[in-house]
Amino acid sequence: MKYLDIYAKIKADIVSGTFNQEAKLPRFEDMMRLYGCSYKTLRNAIKLLKREGIVHGIPSQGTFIKDIGKSHLYSAFSKKAPMLAMLTSLPFAYSPYYAEMYRTLVNKTTAAGGYAFLIPCGGKPVIEIIREINALNVNFLVTVEFYDSSLRRDMEELGIPIVHIDMLDTQCNKPVINPNNMQGGALALRKLHMLGHRKILFINNYLHSIQDEDTAGTYRWMGTLEESKKVETQSLRKEVLRGLTDTENSPEIRSVAGKYADYTGIIFGTGVYFQGMKRFFHENPFIKTLGMDFVLFSLNRNTEHVNGKPVYFCRWDGEKTGELAFDTLIDHGTCRPRVQFLPMYLEKSF
Repeated sequence: MKYLDIYAKIKADIVSGTFNQEAKLPRFEDMMRLYGCSYKTLRNAIKLLKREGIVHGIPSQGTFIKDIGKSHLYSAFSKKAPMLAMLTSLPFAYSPYYAEMYRTLVNKTTAAGGYAFLIPCGGKPVIEIIREINALNVNFLVTVEFYDSSLRRDMEELGIPIVHIDMLDTQCNKPVINPNNMQGGALALRKLHMLGHRKILFINNYLHSIQDEDTAGTYRWMGTLEESKKVETQSLRKEVLRGLTDTENSPEIRSVAGKYADYTGIIFGTGVYFQGMKRFFHENPFIKTLGMDFVLFSLNRNTEHVNGKPVYFCRWDGEKTGELAFDTLIDHGTCRPRVQFLPMYLEKSF
């Protein structure tokens, strides 16, 4: 029936922001011309919008749009083709890992006859993000590193199938895809052990925003610790550095380097302090680094050396992450665990 089509068009214009919330709708005569319909058709469409709580009438004044909130902002159009949005608050150039992930999502979505979009969320109010989702008719969502639990819940409440990537909040009940941080920690220690190191130092960083150690780094430490019980490690120690800037880091790094001068294997649980440590060794050539090896958890693709010694990177695959996210969305997570882990791998810097 035509009034259902007109209802859907008006609703789409409301949720996309064509008509501002809490504003008055145009006169019936103007809307009839705008949507090419009769008075009766428009009246029936408006009745549906009133019944749904999207608009309300005030006698002798007209029809007004309500402040409808999230519950009505997602306009669920019937469509088979996937319209996927990747949401991230990170700069897109942050790492090739995210570019690989997005390219994979684009390729998989295109092959299925749909479209994929990138929606940057940094600094945007949630209502603006939701309007973008609706304007693009999105029916699948992928979030990347959504540590803001409030924003994450806002997205989940839209009722759109969603997958979270790189999200370590154990309270989340939606599908999550994470790198296997514990396996990565075990991999790092095993590599250093194979290279002959028996005294190994693990460096993690303190996040002042959460008043605790970096969560991913903590899981990597747990994997390192478990693996150390299986191999002959003379000594495994962890240091948590708290500095906020290079200037603040320097005394800590100097202290750690002196305290563990005889430790030849170093694992950086995150990339935060690597450059500071690298600079310290460069500025203090009397410290012999030739017999040392370094494992760095990092997503960047830069070549890294410490005084000419190549660094081992512990990484995870953006392409496989994108594939798994898409497949999870398409089959609605059927027969899949809520949290899926992707294995990490080691790569030696050139």
